[in-house]
Amino acid sequence: MSETTIAATTDMVRRLVGFDTVSANSNLDLIRWVADYLAGHGIDAHLTYDEGRNKANLFATIGPAEAGGGVILSGHTDVVPVAGQPWDSDPFTLLERDGKLYGRGTSDMKSFIAIALSLVPEFKSRKLRRPLHLALSFDEEVGCFGVRRFSPAYDGIANIDGGIQIGIHELPDVMMSVGDSASARKHPAINPGADIVCCKVAALVRPLAIPGIHRMIFVTGFHVECGLLRF
Repeated sequence: MSETTIAATTDMVRRLVGFDTVSANSNLDLIRWVADYLAGHGIDAHLTYDEGRNKANLFATIGPAEAGGGVILSGHTDVVPVAGQPWDSDPFTLLERDGKLYGRGTSDMKSFIAIALSLVPEFKSRKLRRPLHLALSFDEEVGCFGVRRFSPAYDGIANIDGGIQIGIHELPDVMMSVGDSASARKHPAINPGADIVCCKVAALVRPLAIPGIHRMIFVTGFHVECGLLRF
C-alpha cells in the first residue's frame, strides 16, 4: 500500500471516527456523508431506514451490476458506548500516536469501512467482471437489527443458493470465530440453517484459498474461516 493510499485511508478513518455513532444515537450524518462521497464518484447509494427514520443502512454497487452476484464488503457503522470509560483523549477525535490510531471504532469497525471507501477510486478504475457491493448497517452492537432491514436486492445477492456470494467482514487481521457453532445458531441475525449453509460455503471457497493466508469470510450472516481468495 502506497504512502498516498495510507494517508487517504487515515484521513477517512478520521472522518468516520468523528461521527458519534454510539448505538443509542443516530448514524444518519455518517451515512449521508458516505452517500455524498460515493455520489462524487458517480456511485448511487440506496438507504433503508429504521421505523423512526433515525438510522439507516447504506447499500451501493460498483461495477457491472447486470453480471449478478459479486462480493459484498460489509460493515456496521455503530460503536459501543464511551460513557464512564477512562479515555486519555476525545474518543471521537482520531489520535495518531506511536504508529497507532486511537478513537472509538478504529478497530470495530470504522477502519475497515474507511479502507473500503478510500479504495473506491481504485475499484472504479478496474475492469471488474463481477460487481463489488458496499453494505453499511446500523445497530450491530445491540443485536444486528439494522442488517435485517436491507433491501430485497441485498437479500438476493446474499443468497447462497444463487451462487457463491461472499463478503469480507471486519479487519483482515481480525479473526472472528463464529462459524456454525451453537452460539452462532442462537445469534438473532442467523437462521436455523447455519450448519448446512456453512458446509456449502466451506466446500465452495476452500479451493480458492491461497495456502498460508487466513481470513474470515462473511456469508449470508455467517463467518467461515478460509484462506485469502483469488478473484
